[in-house]
Amino acid sequence: MPIERFVLIDDSPDDNWFNHRALKQAGFKGEVITFDWAPEALLWLLEDQISVPTCVLLDLNMPMLSGPDLVAELSKAL
Repeated sequence: MPIERFVLIDDSPDDNWFNHRALKQAGFKGEVITFDWAPEALLWLLEDQISVPTCVLLDLNMPMLSGPDLVAELSKAL
């Protein structure tokens, strides 16, 4: 099953911009969604329920909600 969407979650807008650009330059034709605030990303992921094959690129060290904490919350809910 091919990846249809990337979700980039990083509190650095520069990192999100770089990763988005790299994916597109590498030829990825699917959707790329970026979040710079982990709680917002978690809410979106929970609402979406990973409706299409999705790869999440996640910063580990973020304020408010760290990457591992986001994964734990998502794992509990899905």
